[in-house]
Amino acid sequence: MKLFTVFRKTFRERMRDFWLALLSMIMAPFFILIYYLMMGGSSFSSYDIILLSHDRGVTLEDGSTFNATDEVREVLSNIIWADSTKPVLSLREGYDRERAEQALRDRQREALLILDEDFSQSIYDRSMGDSLSRPKITLIGDLSNPYYTPAAVMAIGALDSYFMRATNTNPPYDFEEIALGGSASRTEFEFYVPGIFVAAVIFLLYEVCMLIAREVSAGTMDRLNLTRMKTWEYLGGITLTFIVFGLVQVVFALGTAIGLGFTSEGPIWITFLVGGLLILPVIAFGLITASFSRSESEAFVYSNFPLFLLIFFSGSMFPFSQPSWFHLFGRSFGPMDLLPPTHGVNALNKVMTHGCGIGDIWVELVIMMVLTVVYFAIGAYLFQWRQTKAR
Repeated sequence: MKLFTVFRKTFRERMRDFWLALLSMIMAPFFILIYYLMMGGSSFSSYDIILLSHDRGVTLEDGSTFNATDEVREVLSNIIWADSTKPVLSLREGYDRERAEQALRDRQREALLILDEDFSQSIYDRSMGDSLSRPKITLIGDLSNPYYTPAAVMAIGALDSYFMRATNTNPPYDFEEIALGGSASRTEFEFYVPGIFVAAVIFLLYEVCMLIAREVSAGTMDRLNLTRMKTWEYLGGITLTFIVFGLVQVVFALGTAIGLGFTSEGPIWITFLVGGLLILPVIAFGLITASFSRSESEAFVYSNFPLFLLIFFSGSMFPFSQPSWFHLFGRSFGPMDLLPPTHGVNALNKVMTHGCGIGDIWVELVIMMVLTVVYFAIGAYLFQWRQTKAR
């Protein structure tokens, strides 16, 4: 039948573009994997809270001691999700306040809970009938961190229950919530600007990949082989071109945000610096993708994969937790830290929301530059191997 003849012809043509067909087929599993990682493999999330206790405890008349911090630690650690054995809150200790607040800015932890020196004494006095005694707790967090609110709600709810049980009264206590940096004054729109800013730069990948693929399909590589131009000279010229256009795009993006009411707590020039550095790894990823593309249409399809990888897994649009591989410079590193935009998002959040300076984001900048060199080296090698020497 002619129907099967057409089917056989189309199927064979499709299989000739094996990588194109494969990428199309794995796109759905790719998004499923993204949401699996975003949800931590289940619907049960765990929030990291730093417990910083200055509590001195109480020595009772019989010589025994009472330390309410131990009871608070047990209460917070035993909050379990329904139909699960996974704890809601994961307590972290051993921090001083400065290091704890740095962990909040790095989004390594969700909240900082501080108990004052007389915490145990206040709990004990109130349980003995002293209605004027009021325990004091302080909760510090980055309000722009989407994980802070559920962590704070869970912690305060558990403390309310503990106070009622420990004192047999309603839970009057002095509660102070401190917003880290300028996060208290940020609008919901301003919370999302750093991530959108990074995503806007990532979209340059389309242009880079398609322009290089156009040059390849037009025979530019064949003509370059007849000249004395080196591969690095050709790629350097393309890189400089997209740096210029990328910086213009950064200016337009930031100008639009400012025109709509966005304000940066930190210096604007640092924002431009981070945006400029983000352009370089995006160009590198575009070069890697173009190395496997024989035409503009293939480049368009292939570039979707690294584009979604950079946007979703860098946390620019959807934040999610990641496993920790090792610790360096006082922070944990995981698989998502292999993506340069991850560090760009962290740096911009620190500058735009917390008013940090260049000295506070040097780790992110150094890692971004190191990763950029690595990805550029990979891209240059693949391009020379597949698009230059192969011709």
